[in-house]
Amino acid sequence: MPSPFVEELQRLLTQRHMSWRRLADLISYHPSWLSKVRHGAPPSASLVRRCDDALEAGGKLIALAAVKSAQRPAHLPPPLAGFVGRGVERRRIRDVLRQAGTAQSTPVVSIDGPPGVGKTALALRCADDIIRSEPDAFPDGQLYADLKGYSKTGLSALPAEILEEFLTSLGVPVQEIPARTERREKLYRLLTLRQVHSG
Repeated sequence: MPSPFVEELQRLLTQRHMSWRRLADLISYHPSWLSKVRHGAPPSASLVRRCDDALEAGGKLIALAAVKSAQRPAHLPPPLAGFVGRGVERRRIRDVLRQAGTAQSTPVVSIDGPPGVGKTALALRCADDIIRSEPDAFPDGQLYADLKGYSKTGLSALPAEILEEFLTSLGVPVQEIPARTERREKLYRLLTLRQVHSG
């Protein structure tokens, strides 16, 4: 499977009706070196920058080159062992989530209620039920964020912290994660959109 960088590079070349040889000319690299990158050799920072500039990718290629491997995160904490009841709610939630593979949009389930009634436990139990009965139900993996809404410290998780966890789970090295929250959001969207389109 090609790297995220190579997938996006191929998409941009196709979109522009451009050959790999023409790209090699534009960025002043030998075609044989581009061929090596196309078939798995890691690209240099210089090559990545030149490709991004030549194809006017707006930093997309630079961000994708930072992803070392296509990872399938599976970060859900285990559900509570003694979970009982909520059979009707579990079936309704599972039915909505199972439609994810066939719907044109992503289903969203919102569980609300006062603190301590088991909202998180219910959500984790439903996800676990689906994963156990249909191992390929979430082909791109699962991400989990503890929002710390009812933590002992009283401090909720910050969006920048959650995005950092998600990005590292998706294979972005910590040193490559943007400092600004808006840029983290943009990179996260880019990586998850790539997974949806390649899945």
